[in-house]
Amino acid sequence: MKHFINILLRPSKEVLTVYGLFSLIFLIGYVWLFSFVWEYYSSVTYYVLGLLVVLLIGVLATEEIDKRYQGQLKLYFRISFLQLLLIWIIANPIRSWQIESSLQKAKRITNSLSLYKKRFGVYPFTLAELEERLKEDLPTRSNLGTQYWYKLTENNQEYELKFLSYYGNTAYYNPYQDKWLITD
Repeated sequence: MKHFINILLRPSKEVLTVYGLFSLIFLIGYVWLFSFVWEYYSSVTYYVLGLLVVLLIGVLATEEIDKRYQGQLKLYFRISFLQLLLIWIIANPIRSWQIESSLQKAKRITNSLSLYKKRFGVYPFTLAELEERLKEDLPTRSNLGTQYWYKLTENNQEYELKFLSYYGNTAYYNPYQDKWLITD
C-alpha cells in the first residue's frame, strides 16, 4: 500500500501519461454529456466553469499536501485543468460554426416554403410534401444531427420552424420578421 501511495504522490512520466489519457477521455465525455443537459436552465458553460473551479481548488489544496509529503499531487489537477480548458477553447468555435451553418441550412427551408406559398397559395403540411412538390433536396437535420421541426399553425396560413443545436440552444424562426430567435 505504501508503494502505491508513493507512486501516486510522486508520479513518473508514464503514470502521468496514463492519467492524462484517462483524464482526457473523461473530460471529453463530461463536456459531451453536459452539452445535452438543460436542467435548471443551465448551459454546458456553467458545468465546465464549475469543474474548472473545482480543479483550481484542487490545485491549490494539493499545494499544502505536496509540501507536507514532498509529493506532486498538484500535477494531476494541473493536467486535468489544462485539458478541460483546451477542450472548452476548441468546443466554442465548433459550437458557433454548428449554429451558423445550421441556420444557413434552415434558410434553404424557409426560402422553399416562401416559394411553395407563392406557387400553391398555401404552405405544405409537411417538409416531405414541400420537398416532393418542389422537387428539391432539403435538409432534414442540422450539421450535428439535430432535426428541423416544422408545423403549420391552426389556420394553415403560417408555420413554425425550429431546430435544436448541439449545445441545446433552440432556434425558432419568426416568418413575420424573417429572423431567427435563439434561446438557451
